Amino acid sequence: MLGNQTPGSSCIPHSSPAGTGDVPAGVSPWPGPEHLFCRLVLVQRCRPAWLARKEARLLLHGFDIAEQTVQSVEEAVTELASNAQRHAPAPWQLRVYASYGWLWFALFDAGVASLEQLRRRVRAAMGPPDPLAIGGRGLFLVQSAFSLIVRPAVSEVGGSPGKEVMVGLPLPTEASPLPAA
Repeated sequence: MLGNQTPGSSCIPHSSPAGTGDVPAGVSPWPGPEHLFCRLVLVQRCRPAWLARKEARLLLHGFDIAEQTVQSVEEAVTELASNAQRHAPAPWQLRVYASYGWLWFALFDAGVASLEQLRRRVRAAMGPPDPLAIGGRGLFLVQSAFSLIVRPAVSEVGGSPGKEVMVGLPLPTEASPLPAA
């Protein structure tokens, strides 16, 4: 377990919020249910990856975020939503958390059986992907650009168990419309 991580989660930090000085002592820097900013239920017939991408872009319009970063977040959210749609059962949800100067974009799915397998894939994403493999590049690219967390979660829709895969984006403090935590 790294830093003040949520029990049962797996994190591959790109730049960790732990140690930034913004997090009070004894408080986990990783977002909890109290940090949920918005949630979008994704359904198969509504092109989940496309919808998650558009929602992320719309949300980021409220922040002073460089267009290149917005595009990177869109790509990461699209990758996570596509992976959830391809590899895990519904329900799928895009969840956005605001915690101590960070925005966390999380994709929830009901694929609880694949949690440990995904954690292994995330840890493997720390190195470059196999150039001969057909897939496996998406998590590497997402992890290269953002903090990445995999943790167990529960759906607010029906209470089904599952997992969240999250990417963290540090916000410029002077531009954040969010209240201080």
